[in-house]
Amino acid sequence: MASVAVIVVAFAGRWAWKRYGTRLPKPFSLVAVYLEAVWVCFSLFLISDGIDAVTAWVDGRATMVWIGHLREWVGSQLTPIAWIWDGVEWLLGEAGGILIQPLACWRSPV
Repeated sequence: MASVAVIVVAFAGRWAWKRYGTRLPKPFSLVAVYLEAVWVCFSLFLISDGIDAVTAWVDGRATMVWIGHLREWVGSQLTPIAWIWDGVEWLLGEAGGILIQPLACWRSPV
């Protein structure tokens, strides 16, 4: 809850700076940069924690455990299928990074 409060205060401060920044001395622009960094970083940390919680919840479900056991059984029975399964997992992991990386570099045209 404290993280949400920090995000709200920093975002509100940044919004106020955008609105009233022309009336303040230029050295105070460092405060605006700090507030921007704070609300963005805390938001990313909060989103990351949420994703980790959801991932842990999904991994603990009976279906995911059953799929894990199925993969182990198929891998022990047919080794080439285990290699293919590992390759698909690797490919999806790499594709996810490649597809998400441009979003990290994207800047809003504000």
